[in-house]
Amino acid sequence: MVLQKTNNIAIHIYIFFCSVLMSLFATSNPFSLINVGDSSVYVYIAKVIINGGMPYRDTFDHKGPLIYLIDALGLMLDEKTGIWIVELFSIYITFLFVFKMAHLLQCNEFLSCFIITLGIFILLIYFQGGNLTEEYACAFIAISLYYFLLFFYTGIVEIHQIIINGASFAAVCMLRPNMIALWIVMCMGIVFVCMKDNRKIVILQWVKWFVTGILAIMMPILIWLVANGAFDAFIDDYIIFNMMYSSDSEMASFENVIGAIKFFIFDCGHVLLVGIPFLFYFCIKQNKLEDWLCLGVVLLSVIMSCISGRKSAHYGMIFYPLIVYVMARVFSRFVSFQNKSAMVKCIKVSIIPVCILFTIFFVFMPWLSFLNKEIEEDKQIATLVQSVTSKEDRISVCGNNNTIYLLSNRESASKYSYQFPIANINSNVWKEYFDDIKKLTAKVIIVLPGTYETYPYKQIATVLKDSYILIGHVGKTEVYLLK
Repeated sequence: MVLQKTNNIAIHIYIFFCSVLMSLFATSNPFSLINVGDSSVYVYIAKVIINGGMPYRDTFDHKGPLIYLIDALGLMLDEKTGIWIVELFSIYITFLFVFKMAHLLQCNEFLSCFIITLGIFILLIYFQGGNLTEEYACAFIAISLYYFLLFFYTGIVEIHQIIINGASFAAVCMLRPNMIALWIVMCMGIVFVCMKDNRKIVILQWVKWFVTGILAIMMPILIWLVANGAFDAFIDDYIIFNMMYSSDSEMASFENVIGAIKFFIFDCGHVLLVGIPFLFYFCIKQNKLEDWLCLGVVLLSVIMSCISGRKSAHYGMIFYPLIVYVMARVFSRFVSFQNKSAMVKCIKVSIIPVCILFTIFFVFMPWLSFLNKEIEEDKQIATLVQSVTSKEDRISVCGNNNTIYLLSNRESASKYSYQFPIANINSNVWKEYFDDIKKLTAKVIIVLPGTYETYPYKQIATVLKDSYILIGHVGKTEVYLLK
């Protein structure tokens, strides 16, 4: 086949434009500068790293170290907008490689751009504020999927492509290990093709350079952890705890796993519900190995994403490159008559109003976040904390809300900046957290609403009564100051 090359600067400008629009949905965008949910945990740990601390050793979380290093890089670029810039770059890389993939599948430049436009709306189903492990994994998956397909379509393999593939695999392993279905399935496909064509030398070439790519990413990170005395804690938090997290008898029950699978296929935007039948149709109709492999990646990804029994929409972000693959396969069927087709003409006409509406929506969307009641309460709590503490003082939030640490610019007095839901997985978390609280190193303790009902915080109540005074309520949140 003849590969189509993309050198049109207008294409790159359009991809960048779409990337900017997409990035404005991130909570790190220049308009809101508020990180909430899981993102706030990663940013907090990134700040700990910049201040000389280490993940796992000094502060607990169970994601891979790469997410904290990515956020630390963003903060070093610029404390206010750096993470947003890193996200923008990640989104641009994702869009660039899905464009290249669509082009590879014989979509012309216009249809490839239109697929990106549609893909934005699909990606938003899973985005949930951005700066999540799945967002960055999505970029690595898009890169590797393109290079895998390039091999299957051309039979040609280049060393730098294999190294990039291995590095992308390692990066995703260092983000969250249950997102590696692409490499498991595609590598099996490469072995099958090479054995069938009696090209065993290609398998050896893949292994050698793939491992080189893995080591290029993993070794510096592991050396950094070992050199700073955080490797054992890394094993405990990232490996052992995640095994407990995925096999928790209550959450990872058969019923919950099936419920999570149903959520992704039937409830979460109906994207997979539409995409899987199309992909299966191509498998049966054309019987191309690439279609079967992509179908295998989708199904294995669903299983691996749902194995913990949790229904989190952002888990589905890793499906985006595969959804684009399906769309490209569908649109490529119109290539032979795309200049004559009324459907294609309608699509062309639709891009301009879609972009205008999208731009207007994004101009106002970030400002709406300031109207969120919970965010306003977090700001009030942070203001109160700052009024009674100095930057060197430490605080503790009983519950799960690392946004308070970020807004108040204060570090946690405990290794456990949050305790929910990790204390439900490992009861030792609660004991260690309570031991930290009894040391009275927290100048301020914030007790979130519902905390006493969720955990055995009655022991905390004893410490609060003896050593702290209540200085205010913000909504139902209580703020206590050390006597």
